[in-house]
Amino acid sequence: MARCCGYEFEDTIAEIEGAAFVTARHSAVSKFSPHGHLTDHLTRHVRAASHFNLGLRRHHLADEASLFFAQFQFGKDLVSLKALGPWRSRSTAAVALVEEVWPGYARKHWRQFRPLRDFDHIFLECAASTQIVEEITGVPTSYVPPGVDALRFAPTDLLAERPIDMTWIGRRSAPTHGALMTAAERGEIFYYYDSIWETSVRSAREHRIGLANLLKRSRYFMANTAKFNDARADSEEIGFRFFEGAAAGTVMIGTPPRTPYWDELFGWEDSIFRLPYHSEDVLDLMAELDAQPERIEAARRRNIAFSMLRHDWVHRWETILSSVGLDL
Repeated sequence: MARCCGYEFEDTIAEIEGAAFVTARHSAVSKFSPHGHLTDHLTRHVRAASHFNLGLRRHHLADEASLFFAQFQFGKDLVSLKALGPWRSRSTAAVALVEEVWPGYARKHWRQFRPLRDFDHIFLECAASTQIVEEITGVPTSYVPPGVDALRFAPTDLLAERPIDMTWIGRRSAPTHGALMTAAERGEIFYYYDSIWETSVRSAREHRIGLANLLKRSRYFMANTAKFNDARADSEEIGFRFFEGAAAGTVMIGTPPRTPYWDELFGWEDSIFRLPYHSEDVLDLMAELDAQPERIEAARRRNIAFSMLRHDWVHRWETILSSVGLDL
């Protein structure tokens, strides 16, 4: 499920460029399988592991490409490059994007990132790790924020009813969630939240459509700093939830990360209404905002408009192309 955001980006690229997909696969492997655990351990701790294909099905590039673009979620995924044979010699330019690279992890498990040395440019969605990865690889490394299919998430009718009072996807604060649950159990609000964790989806595309439809029917949406309650996340980063909530025209509530990129990406008026991580005052804030219908309607419209202008995947793709001298 966590990889569906990246798949949405890949679908956008394919639609724009007519790109061919190349996917390295194990047989029924996952991060929870014995093979998955072994691969992760070896790439973290064994210096030579990044030079070998650790059980992946071989897949050679059939044609030469003007650009080889590789997207990974984690550092341990980079081992999949070894399944592609001499991919670099068949590509004029090569760019990599790694979604989740925390500074402490990159320093500790630097061996995992050595395969990136064959690329012309590297992009990370964790801004605090760019210098570290550039030092490891010797390759120019830049921050690129997450994005969203803004057209998919944008409501077709700005006045359509939003029957869901609050939606919360992903990591939660127990006190804040508890306050919302109490109100939901009393029948005071319609509160939608995750009730499962770490699962797979039948179709990434259908999952994203479902999430978009859910948010387009939600009034408020909780959004916090990426992995705000995970000690492994040793920097404050802007996660996908902000981009999805804004694009769908929800009124976002939560705590944004303390990063200079926040104002650059979400610096418009009322992009988010701040609530401390573990506050139980969420219902009071919702009631306060409900009493200002013109303000929250304006906030919705700004969120949708700025998402189109700044955060659609096409803007991210343009940034990636420009790093190797290519245009849309």
